Amino acid sequence: MRTVLEPASFAPSVHNSQPWRFRLLPDRIELHADVERSLSATDPDARELRLSCGAALFNLRVALHGLGVRPLVTLLPGNAVPGALAAVRRGGVLRPDDEHRALLRAVPVRRTNRRPFFESGVDGRRRHALVRAAELERAWLHVFTTREDVARMKYLVRRAHQIQLDDPGAQAGHRRVPATACRPPPRGSARRRRTSGRSATSATTVCRGRTTSRTRWCSSSARTTTVR
Repeated sequence: MRTVLEPASFAPSVHNSQPWRFRLLPDRIELHADVERSLSATDPDARELRLSCGAALFNLRVALHGLGVRPLVTLLPGNAVPGALAAVRRGGVLRPDDEHRALLRAVPVRRTNRRPFFESGVDGRRRHALVRAAELERAWLHVFTTREDVARMKYLVRRAHQIQLDDPGAQAGHRRVPATACRPPPRGSARRRRTSGRSATSATTVCRGRTTSRTRWCSSSARTTTVR
């Protein structure tokens, strides 16, 4: 389970809130929103929370591909899986190709860039690759190409950023979430250990509250592991 949940926990999320939980059962992995990590002032409609969970689901699928497992994903399964955003089951065997291997290698080295963007544009080859990647996920990526569109977008981004800076509720919500991304300690530099009923400072996954002997809830955490 760590082999697939650890890459999922490395997914980008709104203000690194990591607002997801995974429920592990013998026949499936369920993805649930962790509403305790929602940012109500910044994201009142929970749109960015769902996008964050979608990124975790994507990484989970990539990890399963890397193991040669074809993930069978059901989005918003409803009454069949109450409260879940998605359920992932084994859909057979899938040999990973070079693209999937490259994606899996990129997962642990991805970093959030909070520095200003360059004024230079994105070349056509990379734009095409980004549009294709979105289409493969049944999404649509609109590319701004005119100076007017780019200037308008820059204005909207700056204005939105200033509104959040001036909103005490938004700032309080940002302070509640971890400031750094969840990453495992370098191998050999810190011990990973599993405990029963107590925390371990070097772990990267929280597994809490088994509902049955074959069910486990997991969510990402930068500091602790607890198994009950």
